[in-house]
Amino acid sequence: MGQHSKIYGCVKWQKLRDEQLRVEPLCRYCTQMNRTTAADTVDHIEPHRGDETLAFDPDNLQSLCKPCHDVHADAKDRGKIMAGCDVNGLPVDAAHPWSGELEPLGQGGAPQKSRASVPLTVPTTQHVTPQVLEKVNNE
Repeated sequence: MGQHSKIYGCVKWQKLRDEQLRVEPLCRYCTQMNRTTAADTVDHIEPHRGDETLAFDPDNLQSLCKPCHDVHADAKDRGKIMAGCDVNGLPVDAAHPWSGELEPLGQGGAPQKSRASVPLTVPTTQHVTPQVLEKVNNE
């Protein structure tokens, strides 16, 4: 932790961390891979590198289980891509070259419109229902 202990050791971070885990109690990556795993780690989507504004930005946080966090952090640190795909076969890691670039086949094998503008992660305040998935796939 070293240089970041000022951030992670403060009451403000502990409250923000607790709130993140309350709002998103399941691991985001496991959920995308159709697994149900309790989250126990709060990860910064964009590394804050000591920037307190970025460190305390709730929109820059995601809940992960420790194994996913460790694999994800290791991949980020090494400039690699995290392995894994969601239930549709698309990469979980938004940095993957295939992320958002695939055109799924529609009825009769005809390509649908590109989903390049569709984010792979669902906002934590939105529940994924069959209707939401159908809407995303038909856009």
